[in-house]
Amino acid sequence: MKRVLLLPILLLVLFTYSQVNTEILPKSFTISQKYFPRAKKTELPVFALSEAERLDKIDEKNGSFPKIGRSIYTNITLDNSGSWSYLPDGGRVWRLMVVSEGAQALIPYFNGFYLPQGATFHVYTPEKDEVIGAYTSTSNPKDGYFSTGLIHGESCILEYYEPANVIGQGIISLNEVGHAYRWVNNYFPRKSPREAQGPSLGFGSSSSCEVNVNCSEGANWQNQKNAVVCILVQSTQGQGFCTGSMINNTNQDCTPYLISAQHCSEGTTSNQYSQWVFYFNYEAPTCTNPSTVGTLTNHSLTGCTKKADSNDNGGATG
Repeated sequence: MKRVLLLPILLLVLFTYSQVNTEILPKSFTISQKYFPRAKKTELPVFALSEAERLDKIDEKNGSFPKIGRSIYTNITLDNSGSWSYLPDGGRVWRLMVVSEGAQALIPYFNGFYLPQGATFHVYTPEKDEVIGAYTSTSNPKDGYFSTGLIHGESCILEYYEPANVIGQGIISLNEVGHAYRWVNNYFPRKSPREAQGPSLGFGSSSSCEVNVNCSEGANWQNQKNAVVCILVQSTQGQGFCTGSMINNTNQDCTPYLISAQHCSEGTTSNQYSQWVFYFNYEAPTCTNPSTVGTLTNHSLTGCTKKADSNDNGGATG
């Protein structure tokens, strides 16, 4: 009698309106600096690394998905933090630098996010060498919960621009910041090869039996490869990376369903599903393993709804 292996699965439907428009730059990049004094700084509470390491050991024992970050909770809004700059056209720009000492990367999470028509939102490093955005009114989540994804380093600048005709209509409420403390360069390297610490396999270090999809062996899979995504997961326990694949259904109507592993959803609330970030085209551009992530994270969608799961409770219990 043959045994059948049943994989614990999670079925999601993606939000398809949260694309990023990388052609729109932050206003502070394109307008005279005389309108932009140095961004005010908010330093987050000290991250408890020893506690995170203790929780990591428990996760490993229980078979839970490994975390790269844990959350620091905040209460940052347009009204109580940052500073406004007023532009010649009557519009204005709000900026704030967020710092979490010792972080390899930061992951901003919002419980209120609304951009009126013509407004834009960006996140970037103080050196301006890494920019996420622009987000526009087409990015507005239905429930207000949102994330811009991972940005490298222990500090980042949030920038919100609103035109004169929508002054006061925008909502930016940052209630949580993921402090990524390990493995960031294993999966999302910035400018250097993967870190020495962390898991034995990371970015650009696949085994000899694993062939990049853009090698000659992948020639017949150029359509299927578009279905595969890298997922930045958000949960009450912390943040981590998973993978998933788009699937069609018997109606063949291309509803944006995505299938992933059950354990990726451990501790995720319905609101936090709106904060999952899905990176498409996350692949080696040629047959050679890339040494850095480059532009591989430029194509992303934010948010999903859980539709079904295999009900095995995740972890090592399946």
